[in-house]
Formats: sequence, structure tokens, C-alpha cells
Amino acid sequence: MKLPKYCPIPVWIQIVLLIFVVFAMGCNHPRATVEPTGEHNEIATAHPEPTSSAMPHNFDRRIIKATGWFRFLRASYIEKQPSRSNDKWDRITVSRFTPKKNLRAGLACPLDVNPRFLTFCERPQIFGPETLVTEITVSEVDNIPFSLMLNLAQGSADATGSTILVRIRDEDGDGVFESLLTGAVDERLAHPEWVQKRLTSMKDQ
Repeated sequence: MKLPKYCPIPVWIQIVLLIFVVFAMGCNHPRATVEPTGEHNEIATAHPEPTSSAMPHNFDRRIIKATGWFRFLRASYIEKQPSRSNDKWDRITVSRFTPKKNLRAGLACPLDVNPRFLTFCERPQIFGPETLVTEITVSEVDNIPFSLMLNLAQGSADATGSTILVRIRDEDGDGVFESLLTGAVDERLAHPEWVQKRLTSMKDQ
């Protein structure tokens, strides 16, 4: 019995079919997931959509400087936005100030900073010699400052350009702003423990 004869498939058609099969297999292959490295190298920025739910302070994402990062002298600033009460606590107020003249930030990491923050501490946008403070947002409890959000810019304070937001805090109520947060500025961040205790204790009286 003779087998039926089939016309051979042209080589160019075979190549096209092979390419199609390889492409189809590639599309069905699961993509690899990139895991975070855990390094604290991002530049602080404003949180796009702050919510009302409080977020605990991640102490692993802050740099402690015992001598303090920045001193806020109210007389050196012009009040840009008068104090307004927090939505939840009437005794917590937020005000905005601008320096009366060009003010260098003068931020510098401590010599004994944890090695995982070394790259962050080299960011010229924050720690550069030409970095200026263009605006400060001050959070207070009973007229006692506990959090400063610094707007930082390069060059003249009048220049139009992007600014970097950095938050520093007084974590223990001694008047020294010893904590600099290396992550993004987030309005959901819970207040320092001493502030929470002050609000609670005064409320119970």
C-alpha cells in the first residue's frame, strides 16, 4: 500500500511557527518578583494620600543624633500659616513658617551612624552645603513643639524648583529634636509616646 504523499512545509514557514511557539511559551512564564533590599536610601517625600488612621513609628527607619538635628527659634521666622488644631486633638496644633533670610539646613549625620544609613547620609539634596530651609511645618502639643517638617531646596530660597521634605522629631520631650526619619513623610505617623501620654493624662484630669 502506498502512503499518501504530503507536500513538505517550506523552511520559512517552519521558522515562523518556531518563533511563535517560543514567544507563546515566554508569555506564559511567571515573572520574577523583586523583593525590597531593606536599605534606607529613599529621599523623604510627601505622602500622596494621607489618611486618618495612625501609623506606628518605625524606629528602624530613623537616625538618632543625641545633640539634635535642628534648632527651631521662632523669632527667626515669619509665620506663613497660623496654628490650626488637629482634627482629632484640639491641643495639637500645626503652623507653617518661612525663614526671614536664607537659612542653611546644616544637617550632618553623626560619626557613629549605622552603616546601613551611610548612602542616605550622602544625599546632597538633604546634607549638601548649599541646602536651604525654605519652610518649616511645626507640630505642637500645648504649645510645645514635638515635630518639625523641613522643606529643603538647593540654591536660593526664592528659586522655583523641587523641594525635599524631611521630618525630625523630639521623641522623649526634652526639647531636643534627635530623631530624623529616613522614610517618606507620612501624615498618618503616630505622635511620639510622650505626646500621647500627655494628651491622655490631661484628658483624664
